[in-house]
Amino acid sequence: MPKAKYKKRSDGRYVKNITVGIKEDGKPDRRSIYGRTIQELEFNISKFEEEFRKHGAPSREKYTLAEWAQQYYYAYCNNLDEPDAGYADWRLIKNYILPWPQSAIDIRKIKLLDLQQFMLTQGATRTAQMLRALLVRMYDAAIENAVASVNIARKLPPVNYSAPPTRTLTELEEIAILQADFTPRERAFVYSILFAGLRRGEVLALKKSGNEQTIDLPRKLLTINKNIQFPKIQNKGILKYMPKTDAGLRVNPIIVPLHSALQECAGLENGTDFLLVNQLGEFHSRTSYRRLWEQIVRKMNAAVGTIREPEPIKGLRSHILRHTFCTYLAVIRLPPSTAQQLMGHSDISMTLKVYTHLPLVNRYVHSPIFEYYKEFLAILQGQSRPISIKGKTLRGPSKLSIL
Repeated sequence: MPKAKYKKRSDGRYVKNITVGIKEDGKPDRRSIYGRTIQELEFNISKFEEEFRKHGAPSREKYTLAEWAQQYYYAYCNNLDEPDAGYADWRLIKNYILPWPQSAIDIRKIKLLDLQQFMLTQGATRTAQMLRALLVRMYDAAIENAVASVNIARKLPPVNYSAPPTRTLTELEEIAILQADFTPRERAFVYSILFAGLRRGEVLALKKSGNEQTIDLPRKLLTINKNIQFPKIQNKGILKYMPKTDAGLRVNPIIVPLHSALQECAGLENGTDFLLVNQLGEFHSRTSYRRLWEQIVRKMNAAVGTIREPEPIKGLRSHILRHTFCTYLAVIRLPPSTAQQLMGHSDISMTLKVYTHLPLVNRYVHSPIFEYYKEFLAILQGQSRPISIKGKTLRGPSKLSIL
């Protein structure tokens, strides 16, 4: 009877030992390849040989998936210059990969089916989308370091997740903003986003006086060139001498409602040159900003709430005000390129998403704040005053497209 080509183990799997080199003691250095069937074994052998030709012999150093995830983070994500850079990866590793029971298995023994079952528990969410991308990067790094021989994560089906569209303010929320009993600082914060399109951190970095003053009330211009960031690994706000992106460097006009709010707030003494600081006269921390925003929403609810529904405003974030600003620019038919620069978008496609998915225009035309935005058209057509963007003074309708 001819000898079997492959040895069958007691557990039912077939095995073939492949010599990949010589050990220090002079003995052959072999790797064992397994398969449940001969067909699977031969497939695994060919896959191993292909990886061996590309990357050499896999390392004998063993890592569980959990161990490799941590090793990957410290080697690839833990950027000391940008402490926030790898935070999202660490959150996924800590909250999802490490608690997974299968992560205690040798990374080379985890099967595609294991990963598929793990991903199914996450659903079609943004987290699942990020997890899949992280696993692909982790396995790529494992192959580079001879910890694994194949990237099974690449075979995971893509996660069909679409981010929900950003909403605008409701008419009730717009009324609440106009009627709320805001302090001058609260009103300046809200109006800077709603009537100038600034990001949260850009508002918190505005300077009312001193060197590099960014609020020019006589000329009615806002210079946006700084940003307060809240690193995810700490509570304290940090001043960055740049907006979120290079495109965020801009000079926006101050229209009537915002001018009044800034004038009132700038007249308050807070011990610094910055417009908005916390009670200690320091940059807002993540905590103090959260309290500021919660107080703003409480006052809006107090303005429009009823006995039946005392808190009708829910889920309101500051970014919704900024999206509302862009929507009104589309409603008054401001050129998209102009809106892009006023928003500080690095890519005009972000602006066009608002312009091409504009909801019911009549709802905005009859809004209590619609008339305020018409001032942008008057400014840009030279009927009111010139506007300076990035050092250029523009007048007349012929300049609309190059703002």
